[in-house]
Amino acid sequence: MNGWHRKLCILVSTSTLLSTDVICPALSQTTLQHDQPSASRKAALMDQAIGAANLVTLDEYNDLYRMGVKFRPVGFELASFMTRPPMGNGLAAAVNTQECMIRLGGTFASFQDGLSHLATLVGLTANMVSHEDRVLAVAVTMNDISGFLAQSKTSQQMINATMQTSKCAQDGATTAKSQEIKRLISEGTALVQSLATRLGVKPIDAK
Repeated sequence: MNGWHRKLCILVSTSTLLSTDVICPALSQTTLQHDQPSASRKAALMDQAIGAANLVTLDEYNDLYRMGVKFRPVGFELASFMTRPPMGNGLAAAVNTQECMIRLGGTFASFQDGLSHLATLVGLTANMVSHEDRVLAVAVTMNDISGFLAQSKTSQQMINATMQTSKCAQDGATTAKSQEIKRLISEGTALVQSLATRLGVKPIDAK
């Protein structure tokens, strides 16, 4: 957890209706790799956040939460394929399906965690009472939105790379599941992009 998120944890108990026990572990466990801006970027984000402080509401949190709910059944299905791949076409085919689903599952889980992390930040920001605290929370949210949009591109590339392997491209179950995952990732990205547009956020380069 970096300094920004640590300070948010301190603010939670006094400035919001959300529980520190819920928010702080979530921030600690799901912090994006892109959440440590340079000093100049941090200053620019704080300037932007002043003008955007009232643009983050519980409506955005509810939208992100509902999107996260749509991800859950797919996660359960991926877990089922990983642990109990279909054996109808023989052991070798089952192993191929399992390996491909594991690759898809890693990408899917990473994106899902990033989306959940943003929902947490947006909910926290929307509940801030102090204007100064809200500006800080908006700045952190804007920075992590940038990282999320970069992560989204990486997720799409990883799914494409998985499906370019012959064993995954020829597996019907994997092909169907990859298309479903790509659709969900596109929907989640579009939702976050709409918030980014409102806040004036631009994606940063993926590392």
